[in-house]
Amino acid sequence: MKTLTRFALTTIFCAWSVLTAQALTITPSSVPQWTGTGAANKNASEIDAYLLSLGKDVNGVLGEVYTQNVGGSEVGTFASSYTTTFSNSATDPQDALIDYISGPSISGGEIYLYVKDGNQTPSFYIFDISTWNGTDDISMTGFWPSNGAISHVTILTTNGTPSVPESGATVALLGLALASMGLLSRKLKR
Repeated sequence: MKTLTRFALTTIFCAWSVLTAQALTITPSSVPQWTGTGAANKNASEIDAYLLSLGKDVNGVLGEVYTQNVGGSEVGTFASSYTTTFSNSATDPQDALIDYISGPSISGGEIYLYVKDGNQTPSFYIFDISTWNGTDDISMTGFWPSNGAISHVTILTTNGTPSVPESGATVALLGLALASMGLLSRKLKR
């Protein structure tokens, strides 16, 4: 029975680990990053060309898959899968949180996050977030704290194909955890 108890506790811990979301934290000092100046918003091909001019060769064609402007609505292929909340001030935010809601997620290929202000130096940041799994939150903090604010955030990728998160594994682990808890409670009642 000792083995059964250990198995049940291990299963519960594994299920908890899978169900607990993590966050990717991005600050102005996060790396790898690139910065630039200019008040105009850059589109995907301009960001691709900019990165190439700095020696970063993007392996594929960048496409904008999610954008949120302060005070606007989400746009892009994955607009219904994510939502962004800007904070510190509704019209002059220094922080933002991109939250995965449900549905297809961004995954595969190279993934970049473009954080834009406008009239500051730097006026934008580009972060390589290719290791992001597409479902963890992206927490951005401390952008232009003294002067300026985030005007919009954009996620770009070389792979615009939607990926639906594997819910079968989560459900299976949850079922296994519940079954283990049932066995454990049976054992404790004896």
